[in-house]
Amino acid sequence: MERCPVCRARLKERQECRRCGTELSLAIAMEKKAEIFFKQAVVCLQNSDILAAKVAAQSAVLIHKKPLYLQFSDFVEALTDDLDKF
Repeated sequence: MERCPVCRARLKERQECRRCGTELSLAIAMEKKAEIFFKQAVVCLQNSDILAAKVAAQSAVLIHKKPLYLQFSDFVEALTDDLDKF
């Protein structure tokens, strides 16, 4: 998290916003959890486990709608759609 979601101040890896005082540790922890799910999705896809990749990618998007996570989730979704055709 680079900026405070409340006042948009730069955070500089702090758990509390220096400007507005908002406690951000839970939000930062959730962002890290989304990153873990995303990395898990990538590993699952590398191992050809497309359904597990889909679940992990969707979990990442549910937590944090980062553009990379959204695009990856769409990509994996398209792969699973292709599987359904066969």
